[in-house]
Amino acid sequence: MTDLFALLVVLSLLALIVGLIRPSLVVFWSSEKTRSKVIAGTLAVAVISFIGVGVTGTPTSSSGTQPGSDSPAAPARTWKDFRPNDQLQFLSIVEAYGQQYSDAPNELKRSSIAKQRDKALGDATDRGRISGWIGTLERMGTNGDGDAYISIEVGSKAAVKTWNNAVSDVGSRTLIKNGSELYGRIAELNEGMPVVFSGRLLDEGSVTESGGMTDPEFIFRFDDVSPFTSPQ
Repeated sequence: MTDLFALLVVLSLLALIVGLIRPSLVVFWSSEKTRSKVIAGTLAVAVISFIGVGVTGTPTSSSGTQPGSDSPAAPARTWKDFRPNDQLQFLSIVEAYGQQYSDAPNELKRSSIAKQRDKALGDATDRGRISGWIGTLERMGTNGDGDAYISIEVGSKAAVKTWNNAVSDVGSRTLIKNGSELYGRIAELNEGMPVVFSGRLLDEGSVTESGGMTDPEFIFRFDDVSPFTSPQ
């Protein structure tokens, strides 16, 4: 419809030019074949057609894009969008059993739910073996011997970490030895960075059962930690 009105504007202007030269060619239907008649008729058509172009023209949306044009670019993806399926399954179990624990009416029921979650998490991992999980390096530091400890947030209510002292680490061997290759790679990282990591999940390290169910921190022996790079 817009194209039709635009064509009428052009034709009316052409008719105006022709009519000023030969009025009888434009107002042939009228007995009064004058230039004033040509001007009045053609300008009326031109004005009406011009208004039609404005009314039927495609409006722009408030965001500046036209209907039918390409949609605005999608928000940039973050590291959370690239977490592997086994990590998402793990976090889903943590969240589901955490909610059940919070809703349980008594301590006996809560302890039973805690046991069920531990089994479900064991079934969801390859004997605790983890590879290619993604998270945020939440905390890093060294103990009195200079060995490194780290904590990585893997979800809104879950983290994996090493012990932060040699006494607690006896038998677990999660502290990262000063001078090791892994220690050197971690030393190049900063808190708050997204990282990819692999290793073995050992146990849950909270002081209380309640903390371990609602805000768990899983003890982890890291084999590798490296900066996360978004796939192209």
